Amino acid sequence: GTIERLDTVFHGFSWEPSDFQQLVLVGHYGNQRLKTKQIRDGLGVPVVILRKTSAGIKSRTDFLGETSAISATAVLSSDANTIDFYNPVTIRSIETQGAIEPLAYDTTASIAYMLHHHPQTRYRDFIFPEQSQDQSRLTMLEPYEPNKIPLILVHGLLSSPDTYGELYNQLRTDPVLMADYQVWVFKYATGKPFIRAASDLRAELDRVIETYDPELSNEYLRSGVLVGHSMGGLITRLMISYSGERVWNSVSRIPLEVLATDEKTRASFAERFYFDPHPMISRAVFIATP
Repeated sequence: GTIERLDTVFHGFSWEPSDFQQLVLVGHYGNQRLKTKQIRDGLGVPVVILRKTSAGIKSRTDFLGETSAISATAVLSSDANTIDFYNPVTIRSIETQGAIEPLAYDTTASIAYMLHHHPQTRYRDFIFPEQSQDQSRLTMLEPYEPNKIPLILVHGLLSSPDTYGELYNQLRTDPVLMADYQVWVFKYATGKPFIRAASDLRAELDRVIETYDPELSNEYLRSGVLVGHSMGGLITRLMISYSGERVWNSVSRIPLEVLATDEKTRASFAERFYFDPHPMISRAVFIATP
């Protein structure tokens, strides 16, 4: 038979057309981290679109994972020449033939796909933290958007970002909220001291500023919300605190400036034990934090 080529048009995504690389049809699925499925019948077919990191666009993927799964709803045009892909997180209905039609969607499928294909390292990261191949890392779940407020999720002890799978699943049911916020997650090896993880997160946020807003002029970027669960709340606390001398004095009776060590080590200690509230964070949320 003959092969027909259809045009594709994308609506409401922060991704570039080149990011839509592989189409996955949604079948039966489940995941123990997800308690609900955000699904609705309507016009179109819910699909998951995959994107994998390409060396050619490395600068844009600095804070993105190696693989991204994107929820979409595919609608065939009336002339059958074009497939329109809509972002169901923010677009829930479209006008067709003079009438407003609700779109079908499944915004949970892409989360389930990522949770299923993401290797679990939480126990290794706790018991053998120095063997962790995946070092502390801030990951944006979608490309950076300068007109959205960062909502940064920090997991707790013996855990990983997937503990927030259901929370993210629920957040995406609110198109108004998702129009205002971009969700990021911070992963760290929980067997390391949490003060070290806080230093790593601070460095990652500094890298965000250096990359996207070196002049500190973006009010959205300076309105970030940090959510910490359990030990992640302790990390969050350090991101909004002035250390003064208290943190260093809790681990040493000798002032840092007279400690017998090389200057490189002294600078590393200073970076970790002396800090001010990070300029990106305007609000902190603590969940079951000691």
